[in-house]
Amino acid sequence: MKKIYYILIVCFIASNFGLNDAYASSLNNENINQAKVQISSFLEKVAKTFLENLKKEYLNSDVKLNEKNESLAGKKILIDPGHGGTNPGAVSYGFREVDNNLAVSLKLKTLLEKQGANVLLTRYEDENIAERGSSLREELQARVDISREYQPDIFVSIHTNSNENPNIQGAMTFYYDEESKKLANSIQTGLINSIKATDKGIAKENFYVLRNSEIPAVLVEMGFITNKNEAEKLNSDNYRDLIAQGISKGISEYFSK
Repeated sequence: MKKIYYILIVCFIASNFGLNDAYASSLNNENINQAKVQISSFLEKVAKTFLENLKKEYLNSDVKLNEKNESLAGKKILIDPGHGGTNPGAVSYGFREVDNNLAVSLKLKTLLEKQGANVLLTRYEDENIAERGSSLREELQARVDISREYQPDIFVSIHTNSNENPNIQGAMTFYYDEESKKLANSIQTGLINSIKATDKGIAKENFYVLRNSEIPAVLVEMGFITNKNEAEKLNSDNYRDLIAQGISKGISEYFSK
């Protein structure tokens, strides 16, 4: 900013007084004071013009500076990072599903909170939710119990897919009931638009956390950890950002309807 300031001063002096030896040798206090006044007036005009142009750009822009997005104000959202603790989920190419799920869930939480939502995660680190040694059913029930206690508006479970065929790739979203189908469709659309992955669509599935949910609930499969290309992307911080942004966009669209 200082560089711009000095450049403006030099340009002004050069154009109005002429930077030559004859002029420099004739400078006295009166000349200097007069120059200061004219420079100050010049810079004031420049600043005024700059602010007016900035205001025009601001008013014509879709992005409003310092405007807080409260599109999800008052909404309670429960995010469920799949697996954890003694259950790492799918493991392939040196990557673990449990890590992908949590990383994206934390990013999603931040994005949703910036839109005014109240967000809770079923877990915040690599841990079991039910007591250690509990069965898979008890672990899943613990997630359902959190949902019933928290009473969110929606439940979003984050997972990473796997398949014996390493060529299969893409993202998909599961639901159980009709209202959840609307949420699934909205999230799937936002996700695919963001990550540009193969769209495997939405599907009804009898998953425990979905069928036992009392509110709209979906399970998002972000991609296949068994596909080398997709596994490497899923382990990328930038790609995880895109996933979180896509899901966040889908959630916002769901609540806007």
